[in-house]
Amino acid sequence: MSRRVLHRWGRLEQVCLTVYCIPHAGAGAAAIEPLAQEARADEDIVGVRLSGRENRFSEGQPRDLESVVTEITEAVRDDATSGGNGNIPRVILGQCSGAIVAAHVAKRLGPLVSGLVVVSPPDKGSADTSVTTTSLLSLGGFDEDLLLSDEMRAMIEEIIEGDVKLTTQSSIPVDLDGIPVLEIRGRFDDTEQSEQPWKEVSTSTRQLEFVDSGHFVVRDAPGTILSLIRCFLK
Repeated sequence: MSRRVLHRWGRLEQVCLTVYCIPHAGAGAAAIEPLAQEARADEDIVGVRLSGRENRFSEGQPRDLESVVTEITEAVRDDATSGGNGNIPRVILGQCSGAIVAAHVAKRLGPLVSGLVVVSPPDKGSADTSVTTTSLLSLGGFDEDLLLSDEMRAMIEEIIEGDVKLTTQSSIPVDLDGIPVLEIRGRFDDTEQSEQPWKEVSTSTRQLEFVDSGHFVVRDAPGTILSLIRCFLK
């Protein structure tokens, strides 16, 4: 299962850190590639690929949040316990709506992970998925060349709406059982998400950082994200 759900940009001989990354609504593992390009030689960046996109397109959209969280949790646990890298730090990262999924996955994995990183996290799910879909497209979260095709644009919009509906099925976990949380937000993010729900999460450590970026920090400031993660884990 892990090979179907998780994507790597090459195998590393020695690993000092693994970051499992859940992309924003509508996106596949390709949205995580900027982090892989900025990573050090011993930093293992792993993109999570949900069904219904990229090489899992034929599987159709995810059914519900529970099945998504279960699938990712099992894939990460299998990957982490079979890689032979011992007790290296492992982090779960989620961007935008992926942050809610990441929080649920981290909670289930418990002591297997060293921290949760939420990037441009939403304050809550929106029942009006069209608003989120329009926002993501206008903010530049997808390749503009793909959006030139009406057929491709409609397909992407459908995937976004499906992903957003998943995150409206559950709130942010209020208790992360002591897992440290690093919250990263773009200083120029125009989506106006509130920090309050994440302040209310019960955890051992919560660190908030603002970086010079818009909403898609993984794309615009991947090196800064990795620097913050390194410092956070010290």
